[in-house]
Amino acid sequence: MSLYNKITHTLKAKHKEQQVNHLKIILCSLVLLSCSSYANANTHSGQISSTIRLKILPDKVAEFEGLVAQLVRDVYTHESDAQVYEVRRVKNQPLTYVYFLSFEDQAAYDRYAAAEWHTQMSPMAVACLDGDPIFEDLESFY
Repeated sequence: MSLYNKITHTLKAKHKEQQVNHLKIILCSLVLLSCSSYANANTHSGQISSTIRLKILPDKVAEFEGLVAQLVRDVYTHESDAQVYEVRRVKNQPLTYVYFLSFEDQAAYDRYAAAEWHTQMSPMAVACLDGDPIFEDLESFY
């Protein structure tokens, strides 16, 4: 069991669901930042690339998709160093989504992660999740 899962499991046993969701947001942010730092050391030319796979609660699909559509617009409007920022629904798994993100470098990723439009949207998106997201760092092989 990952550290993230252990912490979340412990928190669920001791705190109300709202407090757990708030702490999940903090933990997700920390995981994203630590993943991006790791990725920075292991990618071609400092590029930051990763995937996030997550499942959404059935009654939250429309809300989640609206939040994500706005997020993607915000990324492409405000982040010139976002090389790719795409979110797709998995075929035959209508509640599962995969993010693919790639930024020019650590500074570009950090700007995105700290942007007000991103930090305001994140808690609302986390409230739509059914379980923990799966984060994977990517590295170039060519």
